Amino acid sequence: MGSGPPGINGNGDLGQGKGSNGNGHGGAKSNANGRKPGPVSNSADELDIRIVAFEKTLGTRLYRSVLREYGKAEHPNLIKDAQGKWKVLQVLESAVRGVQRLNAVKKRVDPKVLEILLAKVQAPPLAEIGNMKTLRDVVLGLQQLADSRHVQA
Repeated sequence: MGSGPPGINGNGDLGQGKGSNGNGHGGAKSNANGRKPGPVSNSADELDIRIVAFEKTLGTRLYRSVLREYGKAEHPNLIKDAQGKWKVLQVLESAVRGVQRLNAVKKRVDPKVLEILLAKVQAPPLAEIGNMKTLRDVVLGLQQLADSRHVQA
């Protein structure tokens, strides 16, 4: 891994592509470490480890925003209950899928056109996306604009 386009934190390694059929559906899904999930432990420590793995994948800004908004904490071990940890884990997995979609759109458009499209949807630089709403809005806006313009790289 690491040979594809850079992820939101610029390392290019999202660790989520294994087992996918290319459209985000089907096949066994991988976690943030690129491992296929086996039997899932419900221990708080296991959930904390799984959550922490997303910081490198998503970048600190987006990762911490999810922890604060959905876990009401600055670190996974400060989230009070397992249900809260599961919610954070689900949102982080969703964020990885959003970043993958963003990278797919980036491949479809010329870099100069990408800058114009980002300005049109009033998006921050991609590496500075700091919350799920912005990520969702940027991904949906860019996909819609790229599809409507039929922009090809």
